[in-house]
Amino acid sequence: MKTYCHWRYVSLVIINLSCFIFIGYALAKVVLDVDDVIKIKSNEVYERTINISADRGDILDVNGHLLAGTTLTYYVWIDPVEFEANTTQIESMAKLFGISEEALLAKINQINKRYVVLEKNISQSVCDDLKAMNNASIHIESKANRFYPLGDAVAPLIGLVDNELNGIDGIELAFNNRLSGKPGYRTVLQDRHGHIIKYLDERQSHSGQSLSLTIDSILQIQAFKSLGDAVESSHAESAMAVIVHVPSGEIRAMVNWPTFDPNNRAQISLDQVKNRAVTDMFEPGSTMKPFAMAHLLETNAWDETETVDVSKGYLVMKDGHIVKDVHVSKDPINMEAVMQKSSNVAVAKMMIRKPSFDFANTLSDYGFCHKTINDFPGEINGVCHANYDSLFELSTLSFGYGIGVNTLQLTQAFSVFANDGVLKPVVIEKNAITDPPKQVISLDVAKAISRMLVSVARSGGTGQKAALNGINVAGKTGTSYLVGKHGYDHSKHLSSYVGFAPADNPQYVVAVVLRNPDHAYRYGGVAAAPVFAEMMSAALGYQDKNRSI
Repeated sequence: MKTYCHWRYVSLVIINLSCFIFIGYALAKVVLDVDDVIKIKSNEVYERTINISADRGDILDVNGHLLAGTTLTYYVWIDPVEFEANTTQIESMAKLFGISEEALLAKINQINKRYVVLEKNISQSVCDDLKAMNNASIHIESKANRFYPLGDAVAPLIGLVDNELNGIDGIELAFNNRLSGKPGYRTVLQDRHGHIIKYLDERQSHSGQSLSLTIDSILQIQAFKSLGDAVESSHAESAMAVIVHVPSGEIRAMVNWPTFDPNNRAQISLDQVKNRAVTDMFEPGSTMKPFAMAHLLETNAWDETETVDVSKGYLVMKDGHIVKDVHVSKDPINMEAVMQKSSNVAVAKMMIRKPSFDFANTLSDYGFCHKTINDFPGEINGVCHANYDSLFELSTLSFGYGIGVNTLQLTQAFSVFANDGVLKPVVIEKNAITDPPKQVISLDVAKAISRMLVSVARSGGTGQKAALNGINVAGKTGTSYLVGKHGYDHSKHLSSYVGFAPADNPQYVVAVVLRNPDHAYRYGGVAAAPVFAEMMSAALGYQDKNRSI
């Protein structure tokens, strides 16, 4: 009897224990299943940070006309896995996008993707029609794009932005911090359909500031056309030109060739993007002669009435180097004739009679050999040697070899003669604070050089094609050899003309530079002088109608 009771008790314990284990397992399974459900549901609610871009500031010209602005474009995207739409909606969407229903369904049925753009660059009316469908699985987003009304006429100067609207070149880069503003963000809880459940955190964006430049759109376009025509006729490899308003030092135009269309960036090369007016360095050739003569007068090393014998047409230096002239004069010539005929032999003889090796040091006073106050992206300092150890180096410097400059520096330097010997730093930003003006040469010397420069555009001068009817033009031609693999390549030239007008009341300085035009256009008086005349005529004519410039 006792044995029977014992086994009965053991059986009950085993049965009860089995029940407890089974119930525990069942409860655990239920709990685990509930956790899985919760996890699945929780995955449908997630935290998302939405970046709020700051509106980029506009870039305006001196008269308030738009040079660079921002436009919004809209696009439609879906998540094919979660997309839901009825037949009517599919039919309406296809009509709105101007495509067949089959083409639309081919995009929608890409279930291996979680992000598919159905249509780009849709209009505001299409956006409104899509929103009217009240379909949460259709997502409409906007994208900001930069727009440049003047297109290729101003592209290398204004520059570009990247996909996030950050400046990457030109003015867009130089003033990026001011233009870009400060972006914001919004942190939210969303469900899988994109519905916002709760706002968690937010920081407002702050729009960028607009920027007003000294560029005049009309002069920029006119200068660009003149430069482009010159490149086409002369087959120059590249070209650049700058127009500066003398009284203010403001840059009214800066044009380059080649260029690009900033509104169509499908095919843009680095060569096209360069703002060559500040990035390309060259030896200026005879446009350096006015600075040499100014130094001679300023140091009393030469008198304006003195003459120099250039009848041989060449000069043999003591070290064996030879300086030659293109235009030979049988009679002795004075300083004005030296400028007018652009005699290398004459200016070399003048410089070495009483060697003044500190001439090189004075060139930085004109703004050569260091960046302009604007500090353009990619701008070069130029090359100036501190010491010129030989008479030959000194003589070649006097007619523009052994020094590297850019077009903007050359324009700014010539403004010293137009400004009665005062250097007024050039500016690109309207109402910018600049370094104070600096007296570089005396008033008398500046006036003397200006008188000589007037003769260049008159009969017998090398720059006759720069002349304007009824207006005295002061300027200088320049022609220099380009450097090749084995020294100077006598088949390649740089042609230039720099000057100001009216000579008795200067309003504009214009510099035109063409790199390696055809041989027939190698001289600055042939290739660059006519372009100067077109640009100066446009600038002065435009000023007559708009006195505020």
